[in-house]
Amino acid sequence: MKRVLTVFLLAGGIRAVAGTEGFHVFTDKQGRTVSARIIGLNEAKGLVELELPNNERKKVEPSIFSQVDQDYILDWQAINAFEKGSAFKVELNKKVVKNWSEKSSVQRDFEQVVFEMTLINRGAAALKNLEITYNVFSEQEELTPAGEHTEDKCQTGRIAVDLLKPRERMVFSTQPVEVYDQHLSAGYDGYVGGLPDRQSGEIKGIWMRVSMTTKSGAIVSRDFVSPDTVKTLKQWQEPAR
Repeated sequence: MKRVLTVFLLAGGIRAVAGTEGFHVFTDKQGRTVSARIIGLNEAKGLVELELPNNERKKVEPSIFSQVDQDYILDWQAINAFEKGSAFKVELNKKVVKNWSEKSSVQRDFEQVVFEMTLINRGAAALKNLEITYNVFSEQEELTPAGEHTEDKCQTGRIAVDLLKPRERMVFSTQPVEVYDQHLSAGYDGYVGGLPDRQSGEIKGIWMRVSMTTKSGAIVSRDFVSPDTVKTLKQWQEPAR
């Protein structure tokens, strides 16, 4: 095996193409280099599959490379698992956690809503150093002395997730968002001046971003929205740290 790897490194070094898209210059522990890109990683066998610029493929042990390149391989593994929709998934579910009414001359029917965010790791690699950030958008019609207007609201949040193990599911919730419907109570006259006698509130949706920081410090992220229209109708607001 070692003889094959040596031939691979020497031949690969000769044929290296600098700047080829997706290729990385690997250096072994003797200082020899080869330009290649990662095709796959077999954890069970402890082998990484590399492709040379001439399309030749070889499977080698990551340990033959420098520590910097070993970390690069681990980064590739983590990013590949994170970016694959079949390996890492998110489910979003809106849930009413509380509702109540308050009555006087006006009746208000309140509702508190959260979004449950389920992170699912279907892959074989653990996902580390994750961070959830989210925007929950709502609209509330309000009646003021100046008339009726609609207030756009956005609640933001940030949640750290140190580790999501292979085959693991983790559920997190946003902070509750409150909306209400308001109307005149029975027996009271309508609003003066022809103003609308009913105001409503509505949860418009959630925009969730999951970011992962790799061992080398690279940051990759994926966005998830519900419903799909949120991303086109609303603007992302970065949560405070």
